[in-house]
Amino acid sequence: MKSIRWKIIVLCAGVILVPILCLNWYASATFGRFTSRELEARMTDNAFLVGEQYKGLLDANGGLDEARRAQLAEAVRAYDERLRTR
Repeated sequence: MKSIRWKIIVLCAGVILVPILCLNWYASATFGRFTSRELEARMTDNAFLVGEQYKGLLDANGGLDEARRAQLAEAVRAYDERLRTR
């Protein structure tokens, strides 16, 4: 009698816990994919912005003087703080 009761309890616990664990894994994986795609898209957009700023700061010879280099570094730091990237 005792062994049948424990088998039923284990079966019921398995029937309840397995779907919960599967749904938890699926939700975590889906959320992870969504957030990584969103962050990647934001980083790509900001990379284009920094690239355009870089092109705008170039002089006629295609170089950067120290003041413009510092200005570009400050812009990149601003994006770093916003995106929490390096």
